[in-house]
Amino acid sequence: MRRAGDPVEGEAAWGLEWMLVDGALPFARRSEQALRERLLAGPGDRPRPLDQVAERADDLWRAGHQHAGEVLGALAAAVKPVDKALAKRLRKAAFKVGSAT
Repeated sequence: MRRAGDPVEGEAAWGLEWMLVDGALPFARRSEQALRERLLAGPGDRPRPLDQVAERADDLWRAGHQHAGEVLGALAAAVKPVDKALAKRLRKAAFKVGSAT
């Protein structure tokens, strides 16, 4: 049995974790401040991107995204002033990306 959003065996990883990494990539490449602002922006009644990242921080390294390590490191730096515990979880996830390759 697999979780919702997990790829079926043999398929590309296009779950929510992949989309969070992919969506953060342009902001991560722009600047730490741009990424932080994007994470804190809330689209009305929907969860902020920061909340979604926090909910899945421990699984983002499994996304299968080719830029996961880069994005997780940038996310850790961007959220450190806001949530040090989350930044630590994201740094651990970034380390796991490097260990898994």
